[in-house]
Amino acid sequence: MSRPVVGVDLGGTKIAAAALCDRILGPSTMHPTQLSSSDALVDQLVEVVREVGGTELEAVGVGVPSVVDFESGRVVSSVNVPLADIPLRQVLGEQLGRPVFVDNDATVAALAEAHDETLELVAGNLVMLTIGTGVGGGIVLGGRIYRGSTGGA
Repeated sequence: MSRPVVGVDLGGTKIAAAALCDRILGPSTMHPTQLSSSDALVDQLVEVVREVGGTELEAVGVGVPSVVDFESGRVVSSVNVPLADIPLRQVLGEQLGRPVFVDNDATVAALAEAHDETLELVAGNLVMLTIGTGVGGGIVLGGRIYRGSTGGA
């Protein structure tokens, strides 16, 4: 049996997370987002990851409602959650002791929608709009995320 990977959807009002292990998606959990400070929110993210994935994780992926520098995993700017200028990939990676991937939530949602439940690409090109606490979007071209010249496409 392989170690689970955990996916986290951080939103302005809730955090949803679930673990995937051996191609089986475990139960999801949802919690109101801790918005009092960046430290409190990072602590909550660590707790939620451990709640659904335990301590023996392979990796963690986090979608955040923010502009993210994908190469470094740093949140560049954020309106609805207190993560602006936080090197989230580094901070979570240090606390969890596992690789962490951080990207914009609408971008990863677009990539997910381009694939079916068996992870086969079913839509090579698509544009996705997300509407929740905020408004966002993601673009997939040729089966790959399109980031644009500044990374914020």
